[in-house]
Amino acid sequence: MNPILDFIDSKIHTNELGQPFRLVPHQREVLAVAFDFDADGILPWDTIVFSCVKKSARARSTPP
Repeated sequence: MNPILDFIDSKIHTNELGQPFRLVPHQREVLAVAFDFDADGILPWDTIVFSCVKKSARARSTPP
């Protein structure tokens, strides 16, 4: 397993609201690829940009 994921799983148990915290599968995949050290302990990337659409549903109003 990836040391970054091990750290997150072992140290971060709740979010800022006190609710249980767990990475979802796509977050785990991004972190595993981003922190995949080579044999010399070097990261494969200089810069990593991750973008994810936040809840994009628009508020709907119903006419009275």
